[in-house]
Amino acid sequence: MEQKTAAALLLEVQKPLFAWALRRCSHREDAEDLAGSVTAAVLASAQRIRDENAFYGYLWKTAGNQYAKLLRRRSRSEVPLSEHAAGEEALWEPLARSSELATLRRELSLLSSRYQACTVSYYLEGRSVAETARHLQLSPDTVKYCLFKTRQILKEGMEMKREFGVRSYRPERAEIRLLVWGSFSPELRELLNRLIVQNLLLAAYHSPMSTRELAVELGIPTVYLEDELKLLQDHALMRSTGRDRWQSSILFYDAAFDEAFYPAITAEFSPKVGRAAGQLPALLPALRSLGFRGRNLPDELLCWAFFALSCFQALQRLQEQDERYPIRRLSYHCEGLIWGSTRESSETTDPARQDCSFALRVGE
Repeated sequence: MEQKTAAALLLEVQKPLFAWALRRCSHREDAEDLAGSVTAAVLASAQRIRDENAFYGYLWKTAGNQYAKLLRRRSRSEVPLSEHAAGEEALWEPLARSSELATLRRELSLLSSRYQACTVSYYLEGRSVAETARHLQLSPDTVKYCLFKTRQILKEGMEMKREFGVRSYRPERAEIRLLVWGSFSPELRELLNRLIVQNLLLAAYHSPMSTRELAVELGIPTVYLEDELKLLQDHALMRSTGRDRWQSSILFYDAAFDEAFYPAITAEFSPKVGRAAGQLPALLPALRSLGFRGRNLPDELLCWAFFALSCFQALQRLQEQDERYPIRRLSYHCEGLIWGSTRESSETTDPARQDCSFALRVGE
């Protein structure tokens, strides 16, 4: 790919790239530096990118590499002591020990559940390797391997200056919407309303993240996240990309999308929606004669119900007839569509809600 083409594509993704960087850095200036280093790295190696289809995968892989380099630089950086602190070792020793203990606990919290269980059993509860193996129903060789890997991980982690992500103290609220047919799952709706689920999906949206990276980003011990990730995978909201890497499986859009999307569809579909809704009042007598429960509801409520049902069935028919719009399994017992929004929404600012009264006005 030519560098000019890569530069044009990079301009289109500057907002999501900066948002990605901001979620991983504590300060806006650091996020700007990280996003800039990613942009520079992609431009410098543009000739390696085959075509536009391969560009985005290469971009986010480069972004992950640049972020890893940033973390390594931070881990090697040392803060020099003040010249007045030379004779104060005794004063700072208890604080240093306390700091080391806090760091150790932090690193223990980032271990996987199996590594954590082996470590606690062997080092903290005083069991032997054989006793730990019987207690955890593992082979002794597996316990030895877990303890060996744990020592490596803890050594690296103790030497690393690790910072929790922005989501650990400033979680983002997302609005996730469903359009479901089949048997609706209240469990799915409750799951999507949870703040931890929304931030897991947002954190792993642009590029895959490991369980440990997600734990650092959200400030939550790994052992708690493993069950959450498995649950999200069961509901087809998160997918495993291999080697303990996770990525969101749903689309999120923001205010910039709304600004482009709603004006584009209003001119095209508003007249058609108005004509379709305007025909419903004349059809109500024939529909009421079918004798369904709720046939005596007010005209406006019935018109809305039948209008929504018509749209729903039209979408379902489209997905059955056109392979470009496959029906997606959302949960154990339901199928449909799911999407999320990270913009600030309210009853007055959401265009989808603000314009919801115009259709029936046509038929009055």
